[in-house]
Amino acid sequence: SFISPPQMPASRSFDAPLLVLWLCGSLLLSARIAGSALALRRRRATWVALDLGNERVLVSDQLGPAVIGWPRVTTVIPRWAFTLDEPARGLMLQHESEHARAGDPHLRMLALLALVVMPWNPAIWWAMRRLRLAVEIDCDRRLLARGVDPRQYASLLLAVGERYLSRQTAHLGG
Repeated sequence: SFISPPQMPASRSFDAPLLVLWLCGSLLLSARIAGSALALRRRRATWVALDLGNERVLVSDQLGPAVIGWPRVTTVIPRWAFTLDEPARGLMLQHESEHARAGDPHLRMLALLALVVMPWNPAIWWAMRRLRLAVEIDCDRRLLARGVDPRQYASLLLAVGERYLSRQTAHLGG
C-alpha cells in the first residue's frame, strides 16, 4: 500500500515566494541607499572645506544645511548661507551642531536599518517620515530652551525653508 506524504498547509506554500519578495525588497532598498551614498560621496568631492568659528564645515552649492556621514558626522552648509548675516549663519551652525551632539544622524541610520530589514512594513515607512519631523522639532526645542532668540531663529528657519522650496520648484521645472 502506498503511503502519501503529509500535505503541507496552504499557508506554507506561500513561505518561499514571500521570503524571496522580502529579500528582493531589502536588496533593492539597500542598493538604492548605497547608490545615494555613492552619489553623495561624488558630490562631496567638489565641496570646499573651511573653518567657521571653531568648526570645520563643508560648503556645497546645493545641499544643506545638514549633517552627513556615519559614524563621524560633518556639517554641510549651502553657499547661499554666506549671504546671511553672521548671527544667522552662527545659528545655522548651532542647529546642525545640535543634531550632531544629540546623535540624530545615528538615530536616523538605525531607522534606515529597520526599513532595510522590513521594507514591506508600511508602519516603518510612516515612522521614518515622522522621525524626520520629530528630530527637527526636538532640535528646535533644545535650541530655544538654551535661550536662542525665537524671532531670529524663526527668520532663519523661514529663510532655509524658502531656499529649499525654491530649489524644489526649480528642480520640478515650475
